[in-house]
Amino acid sequence: TVLYSFSGPDGSSPAYGSLMLDKTGNLYGVTAWGGASNDGVIFRITTGGSFTLLHNFAGTDGSLANGAPVEDASGNLYGTAAQGGNYGAGTVWKLTPTGVLSVLYQLGAAGTADGSYPLAGLARDSKGTLYGVTYYGGSYGQGTVFKVKGHTFTLLHSFNCSSDGCYPVGALIKDKSGNLFGTGNVGGANGVGTLWEVVQ
Repeated sequence: TVLYSFSGPDGSSPAYGSLMLDKTGNLYGVTAWGGASNDGVIFRITTGGSFTLLHNFAGTDGSLANGAPVEDASGNLYGTAAQGGNYGAGTVWKLTPTGVLSVLYQLGAAGTADGSYPLAGLARDSKGTLYGVTYYGGSYGQGTVFKVKGHTFTLLHSFNCSSDGCYPVGALIKDKSGNLFGTGNVGGANGVGTLWEVVQ
């Protein structure tokens, strides 16, 4: 059953991610393109197919949004955009239930050192800290793991293809101790990808 078909002005190419299901049965997601500026959108859809466009990205607040959003107890949504923002390297964003979007962090603020092009969504802990990965940037230009608390950014790891894998595109998962797990798209001992853990 097709719940909804995008037409362009309401979004295009919901890529590199899945949907988030909330407690009331609504589904949330993002598209890489489409919308008012062709920079992507954030949307909600019911399981009955009722679609609501929540936000049009405009480039300055991000573009090429990817990954499934995450939600806090107040109904705020959090996610990433792979491009756009002040430095063109992507953003970490928050959307309130009333539809107000704010940028929590502008990737590229430290040049390439903090990472760029986050293709996956975020993980969130009970204290409100957000965790994510970038495809490029970091010490070797091959991707990073980061966290954002409020508007404070912390680089947790820079990937090096030859040793621990690189170019991560998959979403993070977090265990009860706060350790993070994910995948490196390529690299590692055999050059064809890795499974990794960042211990906190």
